[in-house]
Amino acid sequence: MFISNHATDTCNPGIMATGAINVVRGTKSSDEELFQIYSHSESIALVVDSPQFFNRLAESFISRINARFIVLLWGDKSSLNSKAVMDIPVYDYNDITELGRENRNALCYSSELFEQGQQGVFEAIGPEDVATLIYTSGTGGTPKGVMLTHRNLLHQINNLWDIVPAVPGDRFLSMLPPWHAYERSTEYFIFTHGIQQVYTTVKHLKADLQHHQPHYIISVPLVYETLYSSIQRQISASPPARKTVALALIKISLLFMEAKKIYEGTVLSNSPVKPSFIFYMFNYLRARIVAALLWPLHNLAKMLVYKKIHSSIGISKAGISGGGSLPMHVDKFFEVEDWQ
Repeated sequence: MFISNHATDTCNPGIMATGAINVVRGTKSSDEELFQIYSHSESIALVVDSPQFFNRLAESFISRINARFIVLLWGDKSSLNSKAVMDIPVYDYNDITELGRENRNALCYSSELFEQGQQGVFEAIGPEDVATLIYTSGTGGTPKGVMLTHRNLLHQINNLWDIVPAVPGDRFLSMLPPWHAYERSTEYFIFTHGIQQVYTTVKHLKADLQHHQPHYIISVPLVYETLYSSIQRQISASPPARKTVALALIKISLLFMEAKKIYEGTVLSNSPVKPSFIFYMFNYLRARIVAALLWPLHNLAKMLVYKKIHSSIGISKAGISGGGSLPMHVDKFFEVEDWQ
Protein backbone atom coordinates (compact mmCIF):
# COMPACT_ATOMS: atom_id res chain seq x y z
CA MET A 1 0.00 0.00 0.00
CA PHE A 2 1.31 3.45 -0.98
CA ILE A 3 0.18 6.50 1.02
CA SER A 4 1.30 9.87 -0.32
CA ASN A 5 0.10 13.24 -1.59
CA HIS A 6 2.98 14.11 -3.93
CA ALA A 7 5.40 11.23 -4.46
CA THR A 8 3.50 9.03 -6.90
CA ASP A 9 5.43 10.13 -9.99
CA THR A 10 8.48 8.13 -8.94
CA CYS A 11 7.22 5.23 -6.87
CA ASN A 12 3.85 4.45 -8.43
CA PRO A 13 5.25 3.29 -11.81
CA GLY A 14 8.23 1.73 -10.03
CA ILE A 15 6.04 -0.54 -7.93
CA MET A 16 4.05 -1.68 -10.97
CA ALA A 17 7.25 -2.22 -12.98
CA THR A 18 8.30 -4.89 -10.49
CA GLY A 19 5.06 -6.77 -11.14
CA ALA A 20 3.66 -5.84 -7.75
CA ILE A 21 0.15 -4.43 -7.30
CA ASN A 22 -0.05 -1.00 -5.71
CA VAL A 23 -2.87 0.51 -3.69
CA VAL A 24 -2.50 4.29 -3.66
CA ARG A 25 -4.18 6.60 -1.17
CA GLY A 26 -3.76 10.19 0.00
CA THR A 27 -2.58 11.26 3.44
CA LYS A 28 -5.85 13.09 4.14
CA SER A 29 -7.65 9.78 4.60
CA SER A 30 -8.44 8.80 8.17
CA ASP A 31 -6.32 6.15 9.90
CA GLU A 32 -9.33 3.83 10.13
CA GLU A 33 -10.06 4.16 6.41
CA LEU A 34 -6.42 3.45 5.58
CA PHE A 35 -6.51 0.37 7.81
CA GLN A 36 -9.69 -0.90 6.10
CA ILE A 37 -8.14 -0.46 2.66
CA TYR A 38 -4.85 -2.06 3.71
CA SER A 39 -6.66 -5.07 5.14
CA HIS A 40 -9.18 -5.46 2.32
CA SER A 41 -6.48 -5.22 -0.39
CA GLU A 42 -4.35 -7.82 1.43
CA SER A 43 -1.35 -5.52 1.19
CA ILE A 44 1.96 -6.89 2.52
CA ALA A 45 4.07 -3.70 2.64
CA LEU A 46 3.68 0.01 3.26
CA VAL A 47 5.14 3.06 1.47
CA VAL A 48 4.87 6.47 3.18
CA ASP A 49 6.20 9.84 2.08
CA SER A 50 7.49 11.41 5.31
CA PRO A 51 8.50 10.64 8.92
CA GLN A 52 5.76 13.01 10.13
CA PHE A 53 3.03 11.00 8.45
CA PHE A 54 4.59 7.72 9.53
CA ASN A 55 4.60 8.82 13.16
CA ARG A 56 0.95 9.84 12.84
CA LEU A 57 0.16 6.28 11.80
CA ALA A 58 2.44 4.61 14.32
CA GLU A 59 -0.08 3.85 17.06
CA SER A 60 -3.43 3.57 15.28
CA PHE A 61 -2.35 1.96 12.00
CA ILE A 62 1.13 0.46 11.82
CA SER A 63 0.76 -1.37 15.12
CA ARG A 64 -2.31 -3.18 13.69
CA ILE A 65 -0.93 -4.33 10.34
CA ASN A 66 1.38 -7.20 9.48
CA ALA A 67 3.82 -5.47 7.12
CA ARG A 68 6.84 -7.32 5.74
CA PHE A 69 8.67 -4.03 5.23
CA ILE A 70 8.14 -0.26 5.09
CA VAL A 71 9.54 2.25 2.59
CA LEU A 72 10.15 5.87 3.62
CA LEU A 73 10.49 8.12 0.59
CA TRP A 74 11.77 11.32 2.20
CA GLY A 75 13.36 12.15 5.49
CA ASP A 76 15.63 10.33 7.91
CA LYS A 77 14.80 6.90 9.28
CA SER A 78 16.10 8.04 12.66
CA SER A 79 13.06 10.36 12.89
CA LEU A 80 10.64 7.44 12.91
CA ASN A 81 8.88 6.17 15.99
CA SER A 82 11.29 3.41 16.99
CA LYS A 83 8.66 1.39 18.87
CA ALA A 84 6.47 1.10 15.76
CA VAL A 85 9.27 -0.32 13.58
CA MET A 86 11.05 -2.49 16.10
CA ASP A 87 10.46 -5.72 14.16
CA ILE A 88 9.79 -4.31 10.67
CA PRO A 89 12.57 -3.63 8.11
CA VAL A 90 12.53 0.01 6.95
CA TYR A 91 14.08 1.22 3.68
CA ASP A 92 14.59 4.83 2.69
CA TYR A 93 14.77 6.20 -0.85
CA ASN A 94 18.51 5.60 -1.14
CA ASP A 95 18.11 2.00 -0.01
CA ILE A 96 15.43 1.37 -2.63
CA THR A 97 17.52 3.04 -5.34
CA GLU A 98 20.47 0.79 -4.52
CA LEU A 99 18.28 -2.31 -4.49
CA GLY A 100 16.90 -1.27 -7.86
CA ARG A 101 20.40 -0.88 -9.24
CA GLU A 102 21.32 -4.36 -8.05
CA ASN A 103 18.16 -5.85 -9.54
CA ARG A 104 18.79 -4.06 -12.83
CA ASN A 105 22.25 -5.60 -13.00
CA ALA A 106 20.77 -9.00 -12.21
CA LEU A 107 18.16 -8.49 -14.92
CA CYS A 108 20.81 -7.62 -17.50
CA TYR A 109 22.83 -10.66 -16.47
CA SER A 110 19.83 -12.97 -16.77
CA SER A 111 19.11 -11.51 -20.23
CA GLU A 112 22.63 -12.41 -21.28
CA LEU A 113 22.08 -15.94 -19.98
CA PHE A 114 18.83 -16.15 -21.95
CA GLU A 115 20.63 -15.12 -25.15
CA GLN A 116 23.12 -17.90 -24.48
CA GLY A 117 20.29 -20.42 -24.27
CA GLN A 118 20.16 -20.61 -20.49
CA GLN A 119 17.09 -20.11 -18.33
CA GLY A 120 16.40 -16.56 -17.15
CA VAL A 121 15.56 -15.79 -13.54
CA PHE A 122 12.85 -13.15 -13.98
CA GLU A 123 9.17 -13.28 -14.85
CA ALA A 124 7.57 -11.05 -17.46
CA ILE A 125 4.56 -8.87 -16.67
CA GLY A 126 1.52 -9.68 -18.79
CA PRO A 127 -1.03 -7.14 -20.06
CA GLU A 128 -3.83 -8.89 -18.16
CA ASP A 129 -1.94 -8.88 -14.86
CA VAL A 130 -3.45 -6.63 -12.21
CA ALA A 131 -1.44 -3.40 -11.93
CA THR A 132 -3.29 -1.47 -9.27
CA LEU A 133 -6.27 -1.42 -6.95
CA ILE A 134 -8.14 1.87 -6.89
CA TYR A 135 -10.57 2.55 -4.07
CA THR A 136 -13.55 4.89 -4.20
CA SER A 137 -13.66 7.99 -2.02
CA GLY A 138 -15.87 6.36 0.58
CA THR A 139 -18.35 9.24 0.70
CA GLY A 140 -21.20 6.77 0.22
CA GLY A 141 -19.91 4.28 2.79
CA THR A 142 -16.94 1.93 2.94
CA PRO A 143 -14.47 2.52 0.04
CA LYS A 144 -14.79 -0.09 -2.69
CA GLY A 145 -11.80 -1.39 -4.64
CA VAL A 146 -11.52 -1.75 -8.41
CA MET A 147 -8.85 -3.89 -10.08
CA LEU A 148 -7.13 -2.37 -13.12
CA THR A 149 -4.76 -4.33 -15.34
CA HIS A 150 -1.69 -3.08 -17.16
CA ARG A 151 -3.75 -3.17 -20.36
CA ASN A 152 -6.34 -0.87 -18.76
CA LEU A 153 -3.69 1.73 -17.94
CA LEU A 154 -1.90 1.39 -21.28
CA HIS A 155 -5.15 2.10 -23.12
CA GLN A 156 -4.90 5.79 -22.15
CA ILE A 157 -1.27 6.01 -23.22
CA ASN A 158 -2.02 4.43 -26.58
CA ASN A 159 -5.25 6.26 -27.40
CA LEU A 160 -5.46 9.61 -25.62
CA TRP A 161 -3.13 11.28 -28.12
CA ASP A 162 -5.84 10.97 -30.81
CA ILE A 163 -7.93 13.39 -28.73
CA VAL A 164 -5.14 15.41 -27.08
CA PRO A 165 -2.34 15.85 -29.66
CA ALA A 166 0.20 17.13 -27.13
CA VAL A 167 3.85 17.39 -28.12
CA PRO A 168 7.07 17.20 -26.06
CA GLY A 169 7.56 20.45 -24.18
CA ASP A 170 3.85 21.14 -23.67
CA ARG A 171 2.90 22.04 -20.12
CA PHE A 172 -0.02 20.42 -18.30
CA LEU A 173 -1.50 21.92 -15.14
CA SER A 174 -3.35 19.52 -12.85
CA MET A 175 -5.14 20.04 -9.56
CA LEU A 176 -6.36 16.51 -8.93
CA PRO A 177 -4.76 14.41 -6.17
CA PRO A 178 -2.07 12.10 -7.59
CA TRP A 179 -3.87 8.98 -6.34
CA HIS A 180 -7.04 9.89 -8.29
CA ALA A 181 -7.82 7.37 -11.07
CA TYR A 182 -8.32 10.08 -13.70
CA GLU A 183 -5.14 11.86 -12.64
CA ARG A 184 -3.07 8.69 -12.80
CA SER A 185 -4.27 7.88 -16.33
CA THR A 186 -3.31 11.31 -17.61
CA GLU A 187 0.01 11.26 -15.75
CA TYR A 188 1.10 8.08 -17.53
CA PHE A 189 0.14 9.67 -20.85
CA ILE A 190 2.01 12.88 -19.99
CA PHE A 191 5.29 11.27 -19.03
CA THR A 192 5.19 8.82 -21.95
CA HIS A 193 5.06 11.73 -24.42
CA GLY A 194 7.71 13.92 -22.77
CA ILE A 195 5.26 16.52 -21.47
CA GLN A 196 5.81 18.70 -18.41
CA GLN A 197 3.47 18.25 -15.45
CA VAL A 198 2.69 21.05 -12.99
CA TYR A 199 0.62 20.43 -9.87
CA THR A 200 -1.57 23.03 -8.22
CA THR A 201 -4.44 23.33 -5.73
CA VAL A 202 -7.76 25.17 -5.67
CA LYS A 203 -6.14 27.84 -3.52
CA HIS A 204 -3.27 28.48 -5.95
CA LEU A 205 -5.04 27.72 -9.25
CA LYS A 206 -5.49 31.33 -10.38
CA ALA A 207 -1.90 32.32 -9.58
CA ASP A 208 -0.44 29.17 -11.17
CA LEU A 209 -2.45 29.67 -14.36
CA GLN A 210 -0.82 33.07 -14.78
CA HIS A 211 2.63 32.01 -13.63
CA HIS A 212 3.04 28.77 -15.58
CA GLN A 213 0.88 29.63 -18.64
CA PRO A 214 -0.01 25.96 -19.27
CA HIS A 215 -0.98 24.61 -22.65
CA TYR A 216 -3.54 22.27 -21.06
CA ILE A 217 -5.37 21.97 -17.76
CA ILE A 218 -6.55 18.63 -16.38
CA SER A 219 -9.43 18.65 -13.96
CA VAL A 220 -12.96 17.59 -13.15
CA PRO A 221 -16.11 19.44 -14.36
CA LEU A 222 -16.45 21.40 -11.11
CA VAL A 223 -13.29 23.37 -11.89
CA TYR A 224 -14.59 24.41 -15.31
CA GLU A 225 -17.89 25.39 -13.74
CA THR A 226 -15.93 27.54 -11.28
CA LEU A 227 -13.98 29.18 -14.12
CA TYR A 228 -17.23 29.78 -16.00
CA SER A 229 -18.86 31.39 -12.94
CA SER A 230 -15.79 33.56 -12.37
CA ILE A 231 -15.90 34.83 -15.96
CA GLN A 232 -19.62 35.53 -15.69
CA ARG A 233 -19.05 37.54 -12.51
CA GLN A 234 -16.35 39.60 -14.22
CA ILE A 235 -18.69 40.35 -17.11
CA SER A 236 -21.52 41.27 -14.73
CA ALA A 237 -19.22 43.65 -12.86
CA SER A 238 -18.34 45.53 -16.06
CA PRO A 239 -19.89 48.91 -16.93
CA PRO A 240 -23.46 48.53 -18.32
CA ALA A 241 -22.54 49.27 -21.94
CA ARG A 242 -19.58 46.88 -21.98
CA LYS A 243 -21.63 44.21 -20.22
CA THR A 244 -24.46 44.49 -22.77
CA VAL A 245 -22.05 44.26 -25.72
CA ALA A 246 -20.20 41.28 -24.22
CA LEU A 247 -23.36 39.30 -23.46
CA ALA A 248 -24.80 40.06 -26.91
CA LEU A 249 -21.61 38.94 -28.67
CA ILE A 250 -21.45 35.75 -26.60
CA LYS A 251 -25.06 34.94 -27.54
CA ILE A 252 -24.28 35.55 -31.21
CA SER A 253 -21.23 33.28 -30.97
CA LEU A 254 -23.37 30.53 -29.46
CA LEU A 255 -25.79 30.80 -32.39
CA PHE A 256 -22.87 30.80 -34.84
CA MET A 257 -21.34 27.65 -33.32
CA GLU A 258 -24.70 25.87 -33.33
CA ALA A 259 -25.18 26.67 -37.03
CA LYS A 260 -21.59 25.64 -37.76
CA LYS A 261 -22.09 22.25 -36.12
CA ILE A 262 -25.29 21.70 -38.11
CA TYR A 263 -23.67 22.18 -41.52
CA GLU A 264 -20.57 20.25 -40.42
CA GLY A 265 -22.77 17.35 -39.30
CA THR A 266 -21.43 17.37 -35.71
CA VAL A 267 -24.53 18.58 -33.88
CA LEU A 268 -25.88 16.28 -31.17
CA SER A 269 -29.40 14.93 -31.63
CA ASN A 270 -31.75 13.04 -29.32
CA SER A 271 -33.79 11.64 -32.20
CA PRO A 272 -33.08 7.99 -33.11
CA VAL A 273 -34.67 8.56 -36.54
CA LYS A 274 -32.39 9.69 -39.36
CA PRO A 275 -33.84 12.82 -41.05
CA SER A 276 -34.87 12.73 -44.70
CA PHE A 277 -32.53 14.07 -47.36
CA ILE A 278 -34.77 17.08 -48.06
CA PHE A 279 -34.94 17.98 -44.36
CA TYR A 280 -31.16 17.55 -44.06
CA MET A 281 -30.45 19.80 -47.06
CA PHE A 282 -32.85 22.47 -45.80
CA ASN A 283 -31.12 22.52 -42.40
CA TYR A 284 -27.71 22.48 -44.07
CA LEU A 285 -28.44 25.47 -46.31
CA ARG A 286 -30.13 27.41 -43.51
CA ALA A 287 -27.18 26.77 -41.18
CA ARG A 288 -24.74 27.88 -43.89
CA ILE A 289 -26.58 31.16 -44.35
CA VAL A 290 -26.90 31.81 -40.61
CA ALA A 291 -23.21 31.03 -40.02
CA ALA A 292 -22.15 33.31 -42.89
CA LEU A 293 -24.21 36.19 -41.49
CA LEU A 294 -22.95 35.73 -37.93
CA TRP A 295 -19.30 35.02 -38.77
CA PRO A 296 -18.17 38.70 -38.77
CA LEU A 297 -19.77 39.30 -35.37
CA HIS A 298 -18.25 36.09 -34.00
CA ASN A 299 -14.81 37.31 -35.07
CA LEU A 300 -15.54 40.66 -33.45
CA ALA A 301 -16.35 38.78 -30.23
CA LYS A 302 -12.98 37.04 -30.47
CA MET A 303 -11.19 40.38 -30.54
CA LEU A 304 -13.28 42.23 -27.95
CA VAL A 305 -14.27 39.49 -25.48
CA TYR A 306 -12.56 36.13 -25.88
CA LYS A 307 -9.04 37.50 -26.25
CA LYS A 308 -9.32 39.05 -22.78
CA ILE A 309 -10.80 35.85 -21.34
CA HIS A 310 -7.96 33.78 -22.81
CA SER A 311 -5.46 36.20 -21.32
CA SER A 312 -7.04 36.04 -17.87
CA ILE A 313 -7.28 32.23 -17.85
CA GLY A 314 -3.79 31.63 -19.25
CA ILE A 315 -4.47 28.32 -21.04
CA SER A 316 -3.27 28.32 -24.64
CA LYS A 317 -4.56 25.02 -26.08
CA ALA A 318 -7.30 23.11 -24.28
CA GLY A 319 -8.91 21.93 -21.09
CA ILE A 320 -9.30 18.22 -20.38
CA SER A 321 -12.36 17.37 -18.31
CA GLY A 322 -13.05 13.94 -16.90
CA GLY A 323 -14.38 12.03 -13.94
CA GLY A 324 -17.93 13.27 -14.60
CA SER A 325 -20.16 15.00 -17.14
CA LEU A 326 -19.51 18.62 -18.07
CA PRO A 327 -22.69 20.78 -18.03
CA MET A 328 -23.77 21.62 -21.56
CA HIS A 329 -23.87 25.40 -21.03
CA VAL A 330 -20.28 25.36 -19.73
CA ASP A 331 -19.11 23.19 -22.63
CA LYS A 332 -20.75 25.48 -25.19
CA PHE A 333 -19.38 28.62 -23.55
CA PHE A 334 -15.75 27.48 -23.77
CA GLU A 335 -16.37 26.11 -27.26
CA VAL A 336 -17.29 29.53 -28.67
CA GLU A 337 -13.96 30.86 -27.41
CA ASP A 338 -12.11 28.26 -29.49
CA TRP A 339 -10.94 26.75 -26.21
CA GLN A 340 -11.24 23.04 -26.90
